[in-house]
Amino acid sequence: MKATSFFHCLYPSSVSNTHCNFCKNIIRLFIQVSTGDRTDVSYALFPTPRHVKFVEAEYAILLEALSDCLHDIHALFTRRTHDVHFPIECRITAAEQGFLSPTRQRESAFFAFHMYKGMDEEAYFDDIHVLMKQYDGHAHWGKMNRYHVEDMHTLYPQFAQFQQIRREQDPDNVFLTPYLRKIFERA
Repeated sequence: MKATSFFHCLYPSSVSNTHCNFCKNIIRLFIQVSTGDRTDVSYALFPTPRHVKFVEAEYAILLEALSDCLHDIHALFTRRTHDVHFPIECRITAAEQGFLSPTRQRESAFFAFHMYKGMDEEAYFDDIHVLMKQYDGHAHWGKMNRYHVEDMHTLYPQFAQFQQIRREQDPDNVFLTPYLRKIFERA
């Protein structure tokens, strides 16, 4: 599958209402200016050197909602102050067919939110999770998320079928980590 990377956005640390015009200009620039389009297989396109430690949450939303979501991210940063020193990364990708794919049967825009490891990310990621939930955001499985088993049936229509296959292929739950137990099984 091919993927396209087309822009990155940088919000300044501790954005407040006094930075409103700056943020509007950044959003305009970020929407209009691209470092160029590159199309390739994802493993050749997305990896970048990481010289600092960080935690990350990433969500896929419907591609059609990209513009509205950008405006809501901007509004969030004007209402709330978060001490963030990382860019918000955005990428688009084609629809996939995997039962638990964040982009199952929908062209999607991903937003990636970062915080330096060791800094308190809870309030920031809580706000992001609430916002992404409003856009039916599906979390990237390799990043931090707030999923519980109740979310899975709503977000992934074929979750029951996935569970049946999982139980058949792993009847002794060898691959069921504590994290996966939280999101695949009821307490």
